[in-house]
Amino acid sequence: MQIQDCIIRGVKRGVARKLHYSKDLLKIKPEYLLTVAVADAVAEGFDGVNGIDVEVKLEEETGRITRELVSYPLGSKGWVAAPRHSVKRKGKIDIFINTDATCWLIEVKGMNPSSRSIQADIERIEELLLANPGQNRCGGGYVAFPTSKERVDFLERKFCRSIRKRGICCEVMSERMETGEAPEDGIPVVFVNCIILKRCTAQQGACCRAGA
Repeated sequence: MQIQDCIIRGVKRGVARKLHYSKDLLKIKPEYLLTVAVADAVAEGFDGVNGIDVEVKLEEETGRITRELVSYPLGSKGWVAAPRHSVKRKGKIDIFINTDATCWLIEVKGMNPSSRSIQADIERIEELLLANPGQNRCGGGYVAFPTSKERVDFLERKFCRSIRKRGICCEVMSERMETGEAPEDGIPVVFVNCIILKRCTAQQGACCRAGA
């Protein structure tokens, strides 16, 4: 199972858990429940990585993540001597997944997040992917969230096409989830979305820019 499949599964678990606690998913922010559910899902292992070897950190500081990304290829002495990589948006990444060789960044958002908030998370992930410049151990970044309507085409147009032009591979994964709720009681259907961001190889980058 790939990491994006685990993320989708985790959001589904979080949505189901939130509906168990409250019938109104739109009024009460479920980010915390979603984040914990996603963290639990990826901690079980993915992409051939055993869960025992996965370190999961919640609300990790952006500065610490930058050091983790850059110091591994450079070594401690190289890190001290290297110019500091600046990330415009400070704060914390919701979930930081770490193994000996690779790490991953995951942002989890509540129901129907604004385009502005999605864009802010994408920009920070993009800056971290390109740290040193691009010579770091980040395997990818993910922005996951549920929506009450199918939004794949919109997300593709709004975010992925412009990102591909900058040499970052981007795709949108989405799965439909039946909640079991009646329309008059809540949300009968939820769409679980995951925007996947990765550094492109030279060949992939050329294809992305040509097809953007």
